[in-house]
Amino acid sequence: MAEEQAGFIEKLLDNPIALLIMSNAVLLVVYFLWGLVEIESIGPIPNALKEIILGGK
Repeated sequence: MAEEQAGFIEKLLDNPIALLIMSNAVLLVVYFLWGLVEIESIGPIPNALKEIILGGK
């Protein structure tokens, strides 16, 4: 009888190194997107604070 060959996904999921790399890649993307959302949620800096930080007139 002909044996069925394992599919690409099955081979990938049976490889512990590939799983490690995939899990790190997923976490990298998630934390990157989370950071972008956090940066976008910061309000604008008030002009008075800008003058104090940059050295006023």
